[in-house]
Amino acid sequence: MICFLLAGYWLWAGVDGFVLLTQDANGPSNPLLKGVAILPGAWMNHFIRSPLLLIIPLLGMILPILAFYACLRGQTIRGFLFASLTQACVIFTAGITLFPFVMPSSVSPLSSLTVWDSTSSQMTLEIMLVIVLIFLPIVLLYTLWSYYKMLGRINLETLRRNDHELY
Repeated sequence: MICFLLAGYWLWAGVDGFVLLTQDANGPSNPLLKGVAILPGAWMNHFIRSPLLLIIPLLGMILPILAFYACLRGQTIRGFLFASLTQACVIFTAGITLFPFVMPSSVSPLSSLTVWDSTSSQMTLEIMLVIVLIFLPIVLLYTLWSYYKMLGRINLETLRRNDHELY
């Protein structure tokens, strides 16, 4: 949490960010057909323009504290939920900070990949859609089954009762 806060301060005060000047969203997918400016503190522009977005990094700092106290009180499910939401908030904070850049290039800012010029062809996207429709339910069901099987606490009594099954 402290590192997350320090990283936010570092981005605001010490790192030059990228600003997209021109990009034709309907144009061809070419990373060189855009204008990019490098400005101090530009990675924080989305938070300055839309202060409501600050809720996400704030939750990224508050939720780990709530997870810690929930676990201290023995509320493991609530602690797990808060820890999971913490990870989501940190990832969303990075996404909001970088948007529309997906892979900024410090060597050649003009060559940075944005959401618009890092897309794929229609055929590739259709193939990926079919693959996702098949495999995502399998992965989700397996994950739910795994969590169901691992639900509950393991203590010394559980180990004694199941001494031939747990290892």
